[in-house]
Amino acid sequence: MDYWFLLGVAGFFGLALGSLLNVLISRIPLMASRKLRVEAYDLLSIEPSVPSPLNLFFPRSHCPSCQTQIRIANLIPVVSWLALRGKCADCQQPISIRYPFVELATFLLVVLVVALNGISLEAGLLIGGIAILIVLSMIDWEQGTLPNELTYPLLFLGLLASVLIPSSRFVAPIGSAVIGAIAGYLSFWLLNHAFRLIRGRDAMGEGDFKLHSAIGAWVGWQLLPYVVVMAFALGMLYGVSELLRGRYSRDEGIRFGPFLAIAAIIVILLHEQLYNLIFLRF
Repeated sequence: MDYWFLLGVAGFFGLALGSLLNVLISRIPLMASRKLRVEAYDLLSIEPSVPSPLNLFFPRSHCPSCQTQIRIANLIPVVSWLALRGKCADCQQPISIRYPFVELATFLLVVLVVALNGISLEAGLLIGGIAILIVLSMIDWEQGTLPNELTYPLLFLGLLASVLIPSSRFVAPIGSAVIGAIAGYLSFWLLNHAFRLIRGRDAMGEGDFKLHSAIGAWVGWQLLPYVVVMAFALGMLYGVSELLRGRYSRDEGIRFGPFLAIAAIIVILLHEQLYNLIFLRF
């Protein structure tokens, strides 16, 4: 297959995948919230009202402001947002820039992965892992939560990748992956426990423990410190920028998931180079 044609197909798939990821970002928190509400009603023996169906396919995509279904012509990734100047075609309310941002980021990352690996099992696993990291980062950015429905699949997919492609340039071997998953969870748990003893409150949530564990399954224990250092550096830069603009809140702090996800994607894509840099791959 012609190289440029292959990248064109990858780009088209990346845009379509990015559009799907936007659906996941919007609906998974709503679905998780509804599930928790139903469980609470059952625990309290309360008969809940019958809610309208909600899943990844129903209802159709609609404007969150006026609830009008979005026309198919306005569902073209990136192009539709630009053509509508970032506003709903019906009520003219702003449409979040998150939509074209996710579509463009997914487009670029899918093209990069295919350029490095071609069409292969390795490329498919990498795209799957990166896609979950994108969704998790955006959900945490907007909602301040890291759903188990995504952190657990990310963990298992990382371990599966280490088994299926043991000689990968981007994924840790199974031994390093297992230790990385355990170390990822325990290190953040211990860090948070120490912070609670000193300051009397949590420094991070359990979702951060699980995300760090899942990332450890992908990059291995040797490269996990690189993820943490990079994530803290990105978080500090963002925190300083918010402080200078007078928007930083000490009570709310900084949602760390997006920075962990960005750092993880960078370390995964530079996996071999970082191993060679620190002489850990023989």
